[in-house]
Amino acid sequence: MTKLFFKQDGNLLNLFLDSPVGKVNAVAGEINLPAGIELKQIQTGSSMVSFWVEPPALVDNKIVFSGVIPGGYQGANGQVLVLIFQKPPLTQQGQ
Repeated sequence: MTKLFFKQDGNLLNLFLDSPVGKVNAVAGEINLPAGIELKQIQTGSSMVSFWVEPPALVDNKIVFSGVIPGGYQGANGQVLVLIFQKPPLTQQGQ
């Protein structure tokens, strides 16, 4: 099953793609940010997406993006983008 998922590391929120069965040649998404979350930067330098049809951008408290992966991608933990926040965007209960 193909899926997009997040991994958090402090103030960084990494968006990854897993596609263990078949090749994926395009990704697109819209990430809704809760009120009070301050986005500092969006990084795509290490992305497996080599052509952005719509480069990741903050629009009306949403991050929107779409891009193409020539030749496709099949594998685990393919980095799509990294979101950098002023403060950690997610916290564990009790911390």
